[in-house]
Amino acid sequence: MIVYRQGVAEGFYAMCLGEEVPLMKALLAKNGAKDVKVTYIVVQKEHNIRLMPVHIDPREKPTQQNITSGVVVDQEITHPRYREFFLNSHITLQGTARTPRYTVLCDDGNISMNELQSVTHALCHDFQVDHFP
Repeated sequence: MIVYRQGVAEGFYAMCLGEEVPLMKALLAKNGAKDVKVTYIVVQKEHNIRLMPVHIDPREKPTQQNITSGVVVDQEITHPRYREFFLNSHITLQGTARTPRYTVLCDDGNISMNELQSVTHALCHDFQVDHFP
């Protein structure tokens, strides 16, 4: 089970690992899902890191001056203690792209970073818009 958790500041990572993840596992076990492997990822957009292309042509349209959809950074600027990646899953129409940061706090299934990044990117584009009368 992959859980994407939003709204957690870096200072609360220990609380998530010490309280939320064990509680989630206990609730799963209580409901008959004892051997579920949990991958717990914190997603943040409220950070100060902005990713930009190396060469920006000011004559290009604003959408072409930003990084493209699907760009992943998982080295150099990531957290030294946690597995982490930045994934730009959208096209930025105006201004500088605000790329979400994904921090893997728990990964019982030992999912590779490439797999996590691919699944995360796919999930960003997999939604249903229902029209109700």
